[in-house]
Amino acid sequence: MARIEQPETAALIRRYDADVIVVGAGLAGLNAALELDDAGTDVLVLEAADRIGGRVHTLDFGSGPEEAGGTTYGPTHRRGLALLDRFKIETSQFTDDISYGYSVNGHMCVADEWPDSPGNRLVGDEREILPSRIDNYFMQKFLPFQGLDDWIKPENAEYDIPFGDFLRSHGVSDEALRLVNMCINTDDIETVSALSIFRDAIKWRDIGYDDPKNFNQYGDAQYRPIFAANGAKVMPEAIAASLARPPLLNKNVRAIIYDDDGVTVHCIDGSSYSARAAIIAVPIVTMHGIEFDPPLPPTLRRIVMTAKASANTAIFMRASKPFWEEDGLPPSLWTDTIFERIFVGVSDTGDHRVRVWINGDNAKRVDRLGDRAGEFLLQSLAEIRPSIEGNLEILGSYSWGSDPLTGGEKYVVGPGDVTRFGKVMSVPVGPLFWAGEHHKSRDQGLEAALQSGERAAAEVADRLRAS
Repeated sequence: MARIEQPETAALIRRYDADVIVVGAGLAGLNAALELDDAGTDVLVLEAADRIGGRVHTLDFGSGPEEAGGTTYGPTHRRGLALLDRFKIETSQFTDDISYGYSVNGHMCVADEWPDSPGNRLVGDEREILPSRIDNYFMQKFLPFQGLDDWIKPENAEYDIPFGDFLRSHGVSDEALRLVNMCINTDDIETVSALSIFRDAIKWRDIGYDDPKNFNQYGDAQYRPIFAANGAKVMPEAIAASLARPPLLNKNVRAIIYDDDGVTVHCIDGSSYSARAAIIAVPIVTMHGIEFDPPLPPTLRRIVMTAKASANTAIFMRASKPFWEEDGLPPSLWTDTIFERIFVGVSDTGDHRVRVWINGDNAKRVDRLGDRAGEFLLQSLAEIRPSIEGNLEILGSYSWGSDPLTGGEKYVVGPGDVTRFGKVMSVPVGPLFWAGEHHKSRDQGLEAALQSGERAAAEVADRLRAS
């Protein structure tokens, strides 16, 4: 990208449009803005999309809200639960005990039949582990440390290696590796750091899960998350509505010029805004599309230019009749096909809602199918489960990997990234501060985004007080 000539930068910087500019109106950016707004700071939020919420995205196909992104708040989501209470958001509790029919290696079975199923090609004690739990089983079984902060300690750098390599070093079979890769929430076990996986496993230990074999994050009274009854988007909308200055939409940032006196943000539509400081709360994989002048420090610039995000694609359908009553299998389905998991629920209108949830490399393969994906999905499901044939209608889909403003579902911490970048990612650069789920340390998902916004707001407040 060509360098932007800005002969009157200093003068522009001193004509502040706000105390702080927040780039990005996802939960991280909105929570940062809320913290500063509560303290009486003049905050301006700029959002590239035509909606707020970032990777909280609620769709509606006529049967009530359908979630394409972040959804639930669990017992450790202190900030999220507090905001639900603050804005008096109506909530519901996740009560479904998701039980699957399993289609693996061309054979269908239910959970009790899995150990002796012809499709079970696992080895030894692995055969007892359900495919839908196998990733969490190995995370917990081989967890090499217990503290919430241990994953970033230098003495554990030996685990900053591909998770697949770590599992192989513990004798995990090739078939188990294949099934782990089907359900793990990242692109591929060969491209994610084991330290990142252990960080998430530690959080589940903190909740109380200590039985690797029977780990079931949703099927136990121990963990019953709640969600906004009218859609996850209600949360970011409530935060935005409470701010003194409404977020500006369709403000895609192309350049940020900064010095010790402040920052000027230039948008693709030709508008510019200046402030004493800025919080950059966009996905790190999209930051390479922003020109920083002066350039970011070399290590931080390398992080931005090499960052990757995992893909995720959801396909939403409606069942014309309860096909599971015909074949006697559980409504939901776990498969080792490209389409991975199929969840079945009943909407408030009584419709049988079906959602296909595809992670990582398989999501990228589905995205490449384009318009053929729907036909291929229906054909594949009918082959696996004949009772489905003719009973499903595709309502719509959403691909995070194809979204240019997010670049994917979440940041992938690659092998070696914790060691190389862990202490650098969140360090302010002059008047620039950073937020987003990719800065998570102890927390996950929605709570990680909220926590990062809270931290960035506190750092900015300290700077403003000192200036």
